[in-house]
Amino acid sequence: MDLLMIVLRLIHIFGGFLWFGIGFFYVRFLEPTVQATGPEGQRFIQKMGQVTPINNAIGIAAILTTLSGLLMYWRISGFQGSWITSSYGIGLTIGGLAGLAEFILGATVSGPTAARIAALGKELEAKGGPPSPEQLAHMQALQEKLHTNGVRGVLLLTIALIGMSIAQYL
Repeated sequence: MDLLMIVLRLIHIFGGFLWFGIGFFYVRFLEPTVQATGPEGQRFIQKMGQVTPINNAIGIAAILTTLSGLLMYWRISGFQGSWITSSYGIGLTIGGLAGLAEFILGATVSGPTAARIAALGKELEAKGGPPSPEQLAHMQALQEKLHTNGVRGVLLLTIALIGMSIAQYL
């Protein structure tokens, strides 16, 4: 029994479940609802970010999933070309690269964009009154950027999920 691999696999599966689940829920259900409800939806999403640790949960899940995945990949493959080019290795490699791409995208684009949206939201809340046209345009541009990267992220995580799920059966 390889206790380390069991622990790494549990961390990887539960972290990936949380990472994908929050991303999918946000892109598919929460974001369209917020957009459809206008200013009330915007206040809700801002308050959700202030009251719940959702952004921290996504970041922690992404880090734990990525690190545990890299450690498992290293332990299984030893980075040997013959294993990596096997059917199982190809499936895990494709899944792992997609997950790694989403981790990098999230860390360099989505995370900082969400932080800028939160900061602008606090600025607007402190100011009181309606936002200026420039502030409104800036907020909309940031939200569009976050949406686009959210969709890309969910697609990359779907590829990762499929690759890792079927690799053993290729």
